[in-house]
Amino acid sequence: MIPAKKTLLLVVRFYTKKPEKEPFKGRMEFENFFGLRHYAVDVQGVSEFPIVSSLPKNLYWSIKKSRPQQPPESYLSKVFVQSENVFDFGPMLIGKNPEKREDLEVRRVNSVTFRIVNSGKFVAKLSFALMSQTM
Repeated sequence: MIPAKKTLLLVVRFYTKKPEKEPFKGRMEFENFFGLRHYAVDVQGVSEFPIVSSLPKNLYWSIKKSRPQQPPESYLSKVFVQSENVFDFGPMLIGKNPEKREDLEVRRVNSVTFRIVNSGKFVAKLSFALMSQTM
């Protein structure tokens, strides 16, 4: 029931399991219970998920096309190597004092900043997991 001269807020939720290239278009129809008039409202829904860019230029601050062949130039640190499709973190924490990990100089040497870019239309809520690969 909508009282005379009043407004009713109607919330319509759109849900999809997969994104589509074209927006969903539809029509909602209403009728007056006591009359013969019909009312139609066109509705449109965008079917897209949040997108986090995986392009290396958006993610990494330093990129090399390939790893140099000869040491010591081949020992890279904090660099994405395009030919290998690998980010090289550089020297690990082996042999370093774990008590000093909060020290600013140790943090500067042993940490990396990545750039996360949301290139989609919607808010992206992220959670992170670190996976290691041993050779």
